[in-house]
Amino acid sequence: VNNEDEVFLGTVGELSAIPAVGVSGLVGADLLSIPDLELRVTVDSEVRQESSYSVLAETPGGRDDNVVVVGAHLDGVEEGPAINDNGSGTAFLLETAIRMAEQPDPNNQVRFAFWGTEESGLVGSSEYVAGLDEQRLDDLALYLNFDMIGSHNYGRFVLDGRMDLPESGGAPSGSGAIAKVFEDYFEEQGQVSEPGVLSGRSDYLAFMQAGVPSGGLFSGADVVKSEEQAEWYGGTAGQTFDPYYHTADDTMENVNWDSVAELSAAGAHGVEFFAESTLPVNGVLSMSSVTVDLPRKGDAWLR
Repeated sequence: VNNEDEVFLGTVGELSAIPAVGVSGLVGADLLSIPDLELRVTVDSEVRQESSYSVLAETPGGRDDNVVVVGAHLDGVEEGPAINDNGSGTAFLLETAIRMAEQPDPNNQVRFAFWGTEESGLVGSSEYVAGLDEQRLDDLALYLNFDMIGSHNYGRFVLDGRMDLPESGGAPSGSGAIAKVFEDYFEEQGQVSEPGVLSGRSDYLAFMQAGVPSGGLFSGADVVKSEEQAEWYGGTAGQTFDPYYHTADDTMENVNWDSVAELSAAGAHGVEFFAESTLPVNGVLSMSSVTVDLPRKGDAWLR
């Protein structure tokens, strides 16, 4: 479905030998208004194979059988500089990794994943998950995704781990607990947040399909902001959350730095929380943080 302005925004989910084309809503309306129109479209396209890379780094300490994976994609669309989508998410990951390196080892190992080729079919993250054997996959406690956190007309969206929205689907058990950690943080800050659709359009998809609890934050893209949402977040009702999404104007000048600050703070809280304990998600608590003080030892009472 095309939007009703001069911009055509679309995302093709899978690679195909058959080209997909589209027009803006305004052009479509003009074409529909022409009686007995016959339209012939010629497409000049090709399918070629190229190489790309993902970059992964992890804390040297922490449980390596209960790993917290935090990811954002490095690449952008050819149409523009890709500063919000997804320079904002990768910058957050890099700064968080730098800060964590200055701290003592976490209870759970944290793995930072800078994915390649997200925009061309989620290739980097999908290939990574597909390459894990059963044990290495079982070692993953959860996955956090940060894809666009500085949208110009932003909102505070927590990926819908409880699948409250009818458009969401496929969230493994434990995903709702991830969402609650972020929701509780925003509530403590006096900030409104709302569920963001788990549509499968970002790098969390492969993790969810593999059964890994998944969540994350998102500041909005091609959905139109409502009047109520404008009251919550400010900005302009009737305009998309990121009017510059997938365009040449996705620049530093059009990043909303309030959005970056608010979602970065929430994201850092989530990473820190799960680096300490994933108990709400998968029932695993690092024994280093447990103090046991009981008045008996086996079957014998201590005196």
